[in-house]
Amino acid sequence: MDLGVPQRLLYESLKFARAFQILQTSAKIRWNHYRVLLRVPTKQGRDYYVRQTKKHAWSVGDLEVHVKGRLFEHTRGDSQVPLG
Repeated sequence: MDLGVPQRLLYESLKFARAFQILQTSAKIRWNHYRVLLRVPTKQGRDYYVRQTKKHAWSVGDLEVHVKGRLFEHTRGDSQVPLG
């Protein structure tokens, strides 16, 4: 059955549903934020970035810079955690 939806979007949606099983809506966190958060391999890391995004009103670009810069791992002293 062809749903007319790109396969990549289906996989990304499934990954999102698995990573964020309890979704609390927030005006500060939008879909593009969550797309960046999907690159973070651990729940602790994702939770950290969600808290920081809300606290500092990070844009998607700000969040992406912090995820790529591995802010969570550096604040924990663990820079060996691979990004997904």
